[in-house]
Amino acid sequence: MSRTCGLVLAISAAMMLSGGLRASTIAVIPGGGGLENHSYNGDVSFGWQFILVSTVTVTDLGYFDAGNDGLFDTHPVGIFNSTGSLLVSATVPAGTTGTLLDGFRFTAVPAAVLGPGSYTIGAYANSSSLDDFLSGTSLSTPVSGLTLGTAVQSDFGSSSLTFPTQNDSFAAEGFFGPNFITSDVPEPDGWSMLALGMLALMLVRRRAV
Repeated sequence: MSRTCGLVLAISAAMMLSGGLRASTIAVIPGGGGLENHSYNGDVSFGWQFILVSTVTVTDLGYFDAGNDGLFDTHPVGIFNSTGSLLVSATVPAGTTGTLLDGFRFTAVPAAVLGPGSYTIGAYANSSSLDDFLSGTSLSTPVSGLTLGTAVQSDFGSSSLTFPTQNDSFAAEGFFGPNFITSDVPEPDGWSMLALGMLALMLVRRRAV
């Protein structure tokens, strides 16, 4: 391996140490005291509103798996902005294909950057679905700068995922069928940035010789 190639690899490693490694965080984690229910009362889109004060990148969308043993049905899940535009969506598969994390089955999506603002995450289920969802539960929100809003649902009778806008005080903070995972890039620390600068300077000098 040439010295130049070695320096390039070293710089790449320093860039990873200075902030290129991403940490995945689930949006909400259920606590206790909630209700598990699979009575949808009709074909419906439902979910929860949230507010972000800092930018996050959504990497996965998911649906609640009550028994951690797989979903009975597929569930389209999506995140909408405040005007109802669908920003990112995916269909969480039935069975155990989805990745299980904290009681939810997740499927990966193309990275979607959400800036500060108001959003709604919704999922679709038909009236015959046997998959449970959570309501009235205590939750933790590990994503920094994320604040829960209210539970929302659409009119009954829709045949696909739609923007849920009707507030529902019964579920308080949300109907937790849908959930998502974010990926955050940590800020670089001073020592890593200094090392990166020194390696870059060495490379420039090597090329000049």
